[in-house]
Amino acid sequence: MKIESPYNTYLHPGFPPGPICNPGYEALHAAAHPENTKYLFYVYRRDGSHEFTETYEEHVAATKRIAEEAKRKAAEAQAAAPAAP
Repeated sequence: MKIESPYNTYLHPGFPPGPICNPGYEALHAAAHPENTKYLFYVYRRDGSHEFTETYEEHVAATKRIAEEAKRKAAEAQAAAPAAP
């Protein structure tokens, strides 16, 4: 955070002087040649996977279900963690 660089936006307000990253080949290819599906929505899971849905109602249900799964997994991890001294 304390590195002096024109790309350090903590020290220099605004945009950096150039790109900070770029997409890979797969991302560019997928954007240029999208698959033909009926999916309109997606939900990102913390494990990096996605759930795709066709309707808003399905999207809302998936969002709630995935959030509940994440809470359950966090509670299980907390319960399995050793007690603090």
